Amino acid sequence: MADRNVKILGIAGSTRDGSFNRMALAAAAQQLPSGSTLEVFELHEMPLYAQQHETPLPAEVSDLKAAVEGADAILFATPEHNASISAALKSAIDWGSRPMGHNSWAGKVGAVIGASPGALGTVRAQGQLRQIMAALDMVVVSQPDVLIGSARDKFGMNGSLVDEKARALLGQLMTRLVATARALRQGAAQ
Repeated sequence: MADRNVKILGIAGSTRDGSFNRMALAAAAQQLPSGSTLEVFELHEMPLYAQQHETPLPAEVSDLKAAVEGADAILFATPEHNASISAALKSAIDWGSRPMGHNSWAGKVGAVIGASPGALGTVRAQGQLRQIMAALDMVVVSQPDVLIGSARDKFGMNGSLVDEKARALLGQLMTRLVATARALRQGAAQ
């Protein structure tokens, strides 16, 4: 079990075509340490959370919960909508924690990145998302901050992350995320 690759599930909180946050997840995939993989789960078809629809769970929700449960770590890429996380991301997080007693996020290692056209990146949304992650009983890797502000200038025409500082920070975060997931897995195996 210790030799198995660390599986990271990437979730972009934006459903917009040309999303900077999906580009950031692609950049994260290029910065992975050896022995790790990143698969992206798209929220395009995720319904808004509604408790009355928990039984049976919508197929898209079951797919999300299975993807989360099959991952060793979660990497959220959050936009910032009105100084907070997007409705799409919040809804997916709520679905993943339901029904009561079936929190798929619990015990997962998680980290947050974010890209925005604004100068501050997604600093407010990331802070709120880290609080949510802690409330979900996730192990939060909080440093280094990967705040990709002025994103139009940080990504090339082909969507690649061209900002050296952002790439370096992303590489450091991916290394810490994978190391933390490995350490938790090793501890659970003992």
